[in-house]
Amino acid sequence: MPTDTPPDHCPPPDALASATVPPSMHGQRLDAALVLLLPHTGVRHRRRLFETHTVLVNGKPGSKGRTVQAGDVLSLSPRKEQMRCAPSSSFTGGGDERDGRDVLMADSVQQKVRIVREHAGYAAVFKPGCMHSARIAGSAPDVPAAFQAAPSLEDLLPQLFPDKGAENTPMLVNRLDYLTSGMVIVAFGNERLETFRRMENEGLVEKLYLAVVHGTVSAPLHLAQGLDMARRRQTRVLEQESDDPLRHTGVLPVRPVTPLSQVQPEAACPQDGRVNTPADCTLVLASIRKGARHQIRAHLAHAGFPIVGDPLYGVPAPQPGHCTRNGTADGEQTPSHSSILYLHHHHIEFGEFCATCPPPWDEWAEWEPAER
Repeated sequence: MPTDTPPDHCPPPDALASATVPPSMHGQRLDAALVLLLPHTGVRHRRRLFETHTVLVNGKPGSKGRTVQAGDVLSLSPRKEQMRCAPSSSFTGGGDERDGRDVLMADSVQQKVRIVREHAGYAAVFKPGCMHSARIAGSAPDVPAAFQAAPSLEDLLPQLFPDKGAENTPMLVNRLDYLTSGMVIVAFGNERLETFRRMENEGLVEKLYLAVVHGTVSAPLHLAQGLDMARRRQTRVLEQESDDPLRHTGVLPVRPVTPLSQVQPEAACPQDGRVNTPADCTLVLASIRKGARHQIRAHLAHAGFPIVGDPLYGVPAPQPGHCTRNGTADGEQTPSHSSILYLHHHHIEFGEFCATCPPPWDEWAEWEPAER
């Protein structure tokens, strides 16, 4: 509902729309107040808009949790051209067994989506970091294109598998966190979906994740603490052990590593003469059978080994004035490493299906030989 705004609070020229916060919404969160611009959307849709749009309060960028005041002018500006899928004619290939088929997408993140393997009624699809696995349930069909959230991997399934009939509809059987990369498994039809669920509940699915953690992991770990996921942004690790082995996490150290984001060369901080040494980090292999929300991230952090790049459970990002290989003295981070969560779904086995997908990390070419 666009409104007239005072001269000193005019939205920028590229703003899609603007609205003024009424007294009745004073003190609400910014993501909730966006209902003024998008009255037919849910809060999940509005939160995802922060990933593709800049949300402005009186002309200045605001975060999701910022509180607004009566009279504030809210506006949206797109960060880049809206993401759209390529038409299904861009997809190639066929047959029952397909490996490494790239999917052509208009956006740089979607360009990385690919089918790792398709076999025996299932497929493994690579999801890059900074992409949602599942679509937003109940999205309003009348939301203008400019206000659409970025497509999820689930939104792309019809384009990934255009040759599947109604009885073989592709369905996600697992999800990865927004920042986590790796394989998401797709079942073709309800029968395959139920088979996977049964095998998972019987402990017959093995999922292996690669992770880079802060600290030195010198011996295998068995992390069996229970997890409290009820109505929490963060999963809380309990003191007592879980009696469900499917919720346990096994951790095997692979080798010491230094992610590029953790390198702090002396030359980067010539003003104070400090000698900066690389942070101690370890490449580990984490094994789960079923998994719970944030299970690996929460378990590792609770054990004292938070995953590098984890904004929820990890070590705080460098503060202004600190130097990193991919940052400047004022704390600005380059896109190549600032948003990387070093957690990747690497390998999965169940029944006749088996798939492996290397991580998209720049350092992997250097680390991989020692991991074998």
